[in-house]
Amino acid sequence: MQDAFLSGEIVDLQSRMNLRNLLDASGKATSQDDVLAFARLFERLAVPGNLAVQIATGLQQAANSKAASAPLMPRTVRQLSWLGVDPIVLARIEPYVSLLPERTTVNLNTASAEVIWASNTDLDWASASQLVQVRDSTPFNSTPDAAKAAGNASAFGSSTYSVTTQYFEARGRLRLGENVLSQRSLLQRKD
Repeated sequence: MQDAFLSGEIVDLQSRMNLRNLLDASGKATSQDDVLAFARLFERLAVPGNLAVQIATGLQQAANSKAASAPLMPRTVRQLSWLGVDPIVLARIEPYVSLLPERTTVNLNTASAEVIWASNTDLDWASASQLVQVRDSTPFNSTPDAAKAAGNASAFGSSTYSVTTQYFEARGRLRLGENVLSQRSLLQRKD
């Protein structure tokens, strides 16, 4: 008889900055505010800030071009290699970014200090780190609660933030003897 091991986890994908936000709501043009936010994140992660422009341009070309030479639209962060992103860089940014089917908000209850800091030019690094510490002891019920905790009433007033999530990734792994099966699934919660 073989031993079987099953493991799994669920990841909040809105705890990360969504690369789909690099495109505006129409999907035809880049969102310059989001390009700047991603450049801040990438610089914080010690990867070239111009990577944000490279990814935004590639996503825009994939979304709008019908030409046979146009890149395919990536569905996962790892598929950004189709747009010429180095796999080593992808491994560095993957814990902080997602690629979802639509524009989404950042969940302030689960986002890292890096994501909160990069997505909000009104916060310095110390404030973003402190916000994460406060939220770890008492989750936020609303974005105004988060702004109050940050000591900046207008810090999270835009539609960039929320305290809930719609997108998750479920990961499962089954090992039976020498055989291993891994599965990743994108889950969307609809209210």
